Amino acid sequence: MMPSPLPLTPLRSVLCATDLESDSGCAVARATWLARQHGAELHALHVVGGSAMDSLRQWLGAESSAEQALVARARDDLNKMLAPVLHAAGVRAHAVVLTGAVPDQVIAAAHRVGAELLVVGAGRTKVLRRVVLGSTADRLLRRGHRPVLVARQAAVGDYARVLVAVDFSCWSPGCLAWAQRIAPQAHCVLHHVWSVPFEEKLRFAGVDEATVQAYEQAAQAAAHRRLHDLAAQAGLSASAWTPSLVRGDAGLATVQSAQELDCDLIVIGKHGGNAAQDLLLGSVTRQILCESMQDVLVTTQAAHTP
Repeated sequence: MMPSPLPLTPLRSVLCATDLESDSGCAVARATWLARQHGAELHALHVVGGSAMDSLRQWLGAESSAEQALVARARDDLNKMLAPVLHAAGVRAHAVVLTGAVPDQVIAAAHRVGAELLVVGAGRTKVLRRVVLGSTADRLLRRGHRPVLVARQAAVGDYARVLVAVDFSCWSPGCLAWAQRIAPQAHCVLHHVWSVPFEEKLRFAGVDEATVQAYEQAAQAAAHRRLHDLAAQAGLSASAWTPSLVRGDAGLATVQSAQELDCDLIVIGKHGGNAAQDLLLGSVTRQILCESMQDVLVTTQAAHTP
């Protein structure tokens, strides 16, 4: 029996963590758009911290005038970044600058304001993207318990076409529910990368090709049925979704399918079916975060079968 999906309630609070770099504008703009779409409060946060701040405090002492000047400058920069989008959007917004370890402060701030979604930016080049994800989004995903939206596209409207990565694990219903919650009017592409268990071993053992092909057809048909079952459970009408079944490397195939099917958002679980530890981020999820040109929403809570 599949677990029940999450209720499709509007977001009430969105927290956008920005490093004030040039590509952070995508995250701020998308967070603002979502806040307006859902009638939610927007909390924009910048954390002045890291090893450089530790060195500054060691040299000049805690709460020195230099540190205060850095915080004041960051607050001015954050308000300047927010001003254009907030003026157009008319949302309730709060700008906050804190000092300390970035993940710790972001997670604590999200808890204080009751944020249901974290929005962060990512580097535009693949090299920078891996660095950014490794230092910020990756740690938030490993340690936090709130969905994280990694924004890298300009927010020109509501999400129109969302690819939901489905592996039929306990994460899949939650991924679909969050896709519907974030983009209730979007068309859903339920995407599954299928495989045949022990296929190579069967061939190596001398099983005839006709039997292997029959096995492949059965595996593909079973995956197709399960996609339809998931869509039916979520209440999707036939016109509201499209199945996508491909074979290959799960991460690469998902990124390619999202591009080919003109999707503007990928939704995926924090883990795949085999990941069990909360401190691990699934390898497929990590690959999609690094390689995708679309925004990526990573859900951080699996549904459990009764």
